[in-house]
Amino acid sequence: MAAIRTVKSFTREKGIFCIEGSWEKDHRDKKSVIKVLEFLECIEDVKSITKQCHNPLTLKELLSDSMLTKYSKYAIIYLAFHGSPGEIFVGKRNQTVTLDEIADIIGNKANGKIIHFGCCSTLDMDGWAIRRFLKKTNALAVSGYTEDIDFLQSTAFDLLYFQQCQRTYDIRVIKKNMRAYHNKLGKELGFVIHYWK
Repeated sequence: MAAIRTVKSFTREKGIFCIEGSWEKDHRDKKSVIKVLEFLECIEDVKSITKQCHNPLTLKELLSDSMLTKYSKYAIIYLAFHGSPGEIFVGKRNQTVTLDEIADIIGNKANGKIIHFGCCSTLDMDGWAIRRFLKKTNALAVSGYTEDIDFLQSTAFDLLYFQQCQRTYDIRVIKKNMRAYHNKLGKELGFVIHYWK
């Protein structure tokens, strides 16, 4: 018997499991989303785990770990990388990992989870490809950007998005609230949320 998909998440509390790539090749550069997630935990008590990822093998291990039962309260998978349509860049050599490859790693274990791509234009792709990703992973929703994005603006928007995610268990309400309160910036960044209707 097929599982019934729902637009509601399993838990009201949605911790964040963040996997972050290298933003710059210069080791002196301190660009990171870690401080933003620490700020969110301080203000909204949103628990987070942040792991650095410098190659596709580590990405595979961390994505697999994020699906383990012990991390079930971390319902937002936050992938913070450079990207382009349908893929993210991992490591100093900018090795590409496609959404299909990410879906294969996750399998159908993302039930009740939101997978968010904090990456340039990764979700600038056909709707059928997004639906395939949702079907493969069994995720509650996938979100991210269809445009090339400014790091500061998009990270600030991610913060506002994660805050909204804590306030309801219904993804439709999250989408409605993001449009109501943050529509102008969302449009500039090409922010989208896809889910099963």
